[in-house]
Amino acid sequence: MPEILSLVEILKKYSEYLVTTTASMSKLHHSDESARNPENSSTMYRIPACKYDGLHVNYIQLNDALLEEPVYRYIDIQPYLPIDIMKWYHFIKELQLTFPIGIYRLVSLYYIFKVF
Repeated sequence: MPEILSLVEILKKYSEYLVTTTASMSKLHHSDESARNPENSSTMYRIPACKYDGLHVNYIQLNDALLEEPVYRYIDIQPYLPIDIMKWYHFIKELQLTFPIGIYRLVSLYYIFKVF
């Protein structure tokens, strides 16, 4: 009997959670404001340069493309990212180029640019 009462209490709390979440999502979906914006959903950081002989083969194509771009010009790196989500994550996390770069991330969009 105590287990059944405990289960009922858990289900009641879960039901309350679902009602609250549904109300919150409904309010969000009917709002004129975006749920994500650069003020609360973006980050910017810098990665130092590495030596060319230490550059991993996965980054050569991106490195060569960025060498031709002017300083502080944003480049969408989506075409250079692996399709597999885990490889994509490691590509970004271990990113290395032969010159210093800045990274601007807005939710799951990444832009990089050369800095000096």
